[in-house]
Amino acid sequence: MNNEDIIKSFIEAKNMTLTRGEKIGIRQFLLEVIRENPVRKEVLASLQYQRPIFNLVFRPISLILLGVLSFAGISLAAGNSLPGDFLYPLKVNVNEEVKGLLTLGEEAKVDFEVERLTNRLEEAEKLALAGRLDEETKAKIESDFEKHSEKVDEKIGEFESQENFRVASDLSAGFESALKAHEKALNKIAQEKKEIDSIFAKTKEKAQDVSKSKSESQNKFLEKTKKEGREDFAKEIILNQRSIQAAEEARLTIRLRDRLKLDFDDDDNNGKIFKK
Repeated sequence: MNNEDIIKSFIEAKNMTLTRGEKIGIRQFLLEVIRENPVRKEVLASLQYQRPIFNLVFRPISLILLGVLSFAGISLAAGNSLPGDFLYPLKVNVNEEVKGLLTLGEEAKVDFEVERLTNRLEEAEKLALAGRLDEETKAKIESDFEKHSEKVDEKIGEFESQENFRVASDLSAGFESALKAHEKALNKIAQEKKEIDSIFAKTKEKAQDVSKSKSESQNKFLEKTKKEGREDFAKEIILNQRSIQAAEEARLTIRLRDRLKLDFDDDDNNGKIFKK
């Protein structure tokens, strides 16, 4: 049989129809087969209970997973929210609080409080650039700034009281780097957005205080190691601290400049804000 014959047969078969009597006969035949071959009771029982068991076990798990995934998505979206946004309470009261609970180690807790403080500064910067920094929001950000600053100072003070001056100076250097990066951004923004002047002033003053505290911790570290005959070791540590701090400040400044889409270069822009 060639291809033409096959195609012709297929067309003829397609056009064939059953008579009413043929259809009834086929139906009766199928019913007779079903009657002679019933489904076993144990199969019926398994089919009867399979769906309820599935619902009982797997549906709650599915709902839990769906809830977790939904919350994770909302939580992630909240990370970019600003004061006044619908998701902002979730960001500060859930995301940050949970992260704080999961943060282990005293040094890590200091870094976490510095992160929360700089989050508030970045929010103020973004709001000012968008023309959304009102007096109420500014007052709340300044209050949070003071609260987180006090927590950082308190924790660094604990290392000081334990005469762990090296760690205290390390933490102060990191804090100062973050503050100075934001000081540069705030300085630029304040030139055109005067509503942020007070936050800029607080940040600049705090950076100066932290720098002073860092120097005091470094001097105490030098004195302590001098008594132990390890003064050269301490000097090397302090030099490394300064190099690391300078590199960290530069990194944070570049990151902040990119996030805010600001150019911090005075020479190119005559000291004015330049939106990229």
